[in-house]
Amino acid sequence: MRVIIIGLNHQIQPQPIRSIGAELQQVEGEQKQRFAEMMREIIQQEQVDFVGEEGERYVPLIAEGVARQAGRQHKNVDMPLPERHHRGIPDDYLDPNRGYSPQLIDNWNGMREDHMVEGVHRRSWQQRHNSRSLWPRAYAARG
Repeated sequence: MRVIIIGLNHQIQPQPIRSIGAELQQVEGEQKQRFAEMMREIIQQEQVDFVGEEGERYVPLIAEGVARQAGRQHKNVDMPLPERHHRGIPDDYLDPNRGYSPQLIDNWNGMREDHMVEGVHRRSWQQRHNSRSLWPRAYAARG
């Protein structure tokens, strides 16, 4: 499996423009348009079948729309809040005013990143084997 990771400001991901003021709205709109164009190019040039995204939930995301328009699968691979709570990750762990240690923050980020990578691996395995019923038992047995 080939993976392409794109880092960007999370404000660019949602389709709605959230900036206040005409100039900032124009800048944000242009950035979102360039992001969508870049995603279209990557999907086409790299023959992407699946787009996994760490994105805000319950809002339309640009990469999701581009993937669907191109006939590709999309999934938000970010760890859902209930799973974060189950793993003891506080909602506000990235708030610098909370005073969490850098080691704790790194640990919680690592837990979320592991979850995202596992989601991408699961999707890849399902595509290769065209089966959802065997995951994770068969995959774990092979791992």
